[in-house]
Amino acid sequence: RLEPRRMTLSIYNPADEQQAADARREKLAYIFGASGEPTPVGQASGDITLKLTKWDNSIRQIDCFLDGDFDYRIYPEKGAAEKVVVPLLAPDPLWYDPTEQNTSGGLTNGVTTNIDFSFSGLSKNTWDSWPIIELTGPLTTCQIQHTPGDELIRLATAIPGGETFVFDLRPGQYPKVYRSSDSANRLSYINSADLGSFSLMRVLGEKTARAVNPGWVTSFNNNRFGFSSITGATGASLARVRFYRNYLSL
Repeated sequence: RLEPRRMTLSIYNPADEQQAADARREKLAYIFGASGEPTPVGQASGDITLKLTKWDNSIRQIDCFLDGDFDYRIYPEKGAAEKVVVPLLAPDPLWYDPTEQNTSGGLTNGVTTNIDFSFSGLSKNTWDSWPIIELTGPLTTCQIQHTPGDELIRLATAIPGGETFVFDLRPGQYPKVYRSSDSANRLSYINSADLGSFSLMRVLGEKTARAVNPGWVTSFNNNRFGFSSITGATGASLARVRFYRNYLSL
């Protein structure tokens, strides 16, 4: 997993008079300051989203937080004009396409449900993406296994009927496992031996997958999330995997 990204955003404040410069500073402080509201669980992992639309209309975004005080560079030859430097921190350092990828499947006792995401059609600079996995009960037992990485996450306590547990594996997201209806922490429902998989289980880019398990890529050409060892399921039991495609560059 890559380290968080620290970056700066430089904004030119073209004010002729000090009063106008002060007003624009106040506006920038309002835009980039904390919202005062907690970030909804399972939503973007920052107060600030930077968005870029490319020439082909594809979009790249990165989620971040304000990471310190503004810095100012004054241009006395231009009246009260100045450059405002905004320090930002992105817990997940990668740009991503905001179009969500998602697939779901029903869960049946004693049957393995596979949810696959193909490598076909992906850009060469696509990077690994950390998924959001949802399990809807009732489920007494269930294990999630990702291939080609072979990470494993198992339930230690049953999911009641009508409840959905969300496993948010993205960097900077807490709690990692919560109930969708009220965001109640449900990490204790997971087998403690599998907690290390939370930082490892991800939708691999093709290059990473070939390095980890070239035979799997040649044979299946996909990321597979398998849901098995299922007991206590009914027709309402469901698995869903969703993620955003990450990119190493714009």
